[in-house]
Amino acid sequence: LLFERMQAGIQGDVARNLFMAQVDLNQPQMPDDFFQQMQQFGPMTLLDGEDGAEPVYVDEDGNPVELPPGVTPIMDVGQGALLAAAMAASEQKTTAVPKVGPNDPCPCGSGKKYKNCHRNR
Repeated sequence: LLFERMQAGIQGDVARNLFMAQVDLNQPQMPDDFFQQMQQFGPMTLLDGEDGAEPVYVDEDGNPVELPPGVTPIMDVGQGALLAAAMAASEQKTTAVPKVGPNDPCPCGSGKKYKNCHRNR
């Protein structure tokens, strides 16, 4: 009964929010050729500005790239960096924990046998 009340309350809230929602039709529209404009940009490099000038994005040929307002390029770390990180992670050695027999002293240091201390925990 309690769950059904909660579920009915949630359904009522959702229905009320859907019917009370207002859509703003005066939102700025993206130009029709926006995605075509974005496809013209290839790999870029960020160069630090000299003598306090702002940093500049350059293309593969070293030509400065003028980005449209509001566009921030995504920096690519490159596949080589990802592969190097994966190799470094795979080369990390794991410390082997010695196998403890049931009649050996427990590694916790209690002095009890392992089978009477931590074996079944």
